[in-house]
This record gives sequence, C-alpha cells and structure tokens, in this order.
Amino acid sequence: MIIKLFKVLLIILILSNTKHVFAQNARLKAQIFLMAGDTLRGHISAERNIFYKTMTRESSYNQRIRFINNINKKQKFKWEEVKSMEIIDLEGKPRVFVQMYGYPRLLEVVYENKVAWYKNYYYDIVNSTQDVSYEIFDEKGTKYSIGLFNSKKNKLEALCRGKDHILAYIKDNQMTDENILKVLMMYESGLK
Repeated sequence: MIIKLFKVLLIILILSNTKHVFAQNARLKAQIFLMAGDTLRGHISAERNIFYKTMTRESSYNQRIRFINNINKKQKFKWEEVKSMEIIDLEGKPRVFVQMYGYPRLLEVVYENKVAWYKNYYYDIVNSTQDVSYEIFDEKGTKYSIGLFNSKKNKLEALCRGKDHILAYIKDNQMTDENILKVLMMYESGLK
C-alpha cells in the first residue's frame, strides 16, 4: 500500500514539473531602462506557452530578466535593477513593465492617467501556474487589489461608490479587461 502511494506521488510530482522539461523559450524584442540610468536595446528571454505559441509566461521575465543584446551577449538583471522595460510580445503588441514600490517584481502597465491599473504576474509554485492580480489606484493613490479571492465587481464598486451610472454599468456587465478599462475611464471623466 505504501509503495503504491509512493509511486502515485512520484508520478504526480514528475507530471507537475514536466512544464520545465517542455517549456520553450522565445526572444522578445525589448528596451530596458536601468535604475543606474543606462538604456539597453535587444531581446529578453521568455518562456513560451507550449499549447499557445503566441503566449508567454510573464512571470518568467518580470522578476529575473535575461537580456540578450544585439551581438548575442547575455546579461541577467534582477527586477530591482530595472526602472522599466518595454517589450514587443509574440502577437506584436507593445507592453510596458515598471518597478513599483511594495512589489517584488515588475508590474505591467495597463492604464496610467489620473487613475492607474497594473497587472501583477506571479508564479504559484504550489500548483505550478502563473496567477495575476490587478492593482488599481485611484486619483489619491488608494489601492484596490483584485486577486483570486475577491470580486472584480466588488472592488470596482468600492472605487466608484456614489457614482450611480458607473455602478449600474458594473452591475449590468461582466468585468472583462475591456469593461474594467471602460469603468476606469468613466470614473476619470467624473474627476475635476
């Protein structure tokens, strides 16, 4: 019985770590702005999703950055050394990651104006997946974090308290990324 249980656990352990065996790396065109003031242009190495060839795992490059310059020289940087990083993803979309106080990795900028929205990608070692939380800041800098265990609608309703037309929109619509952005822009339009 114990040997059978051990075999099952061993198989589960092997299968949960096969992503490292099958992970493919991709090179993303990048521009890195270092805290020291230097600007680097070249590529970064990112883990590509084995099922979706145009998708990368952001947590493979937002904490430890593996940079390759134009003459193929490789350098490694920790997130603390990077002020911001601009990349072109595998779908050809430009994306920006920035360092923010209180976070142990670079966050992706989704929207920055009077209010701001960032995506915080992190790797969950327990279940070998990447998770993401949304970090939304109002005009005063108050943070509204949306993670695995809280509702997008509840957090957005807390942000938009007292703005009935926005609250009605939140109630009547699924909070996709596009609709969250619309809510933030509606909220901003009411600011003086």
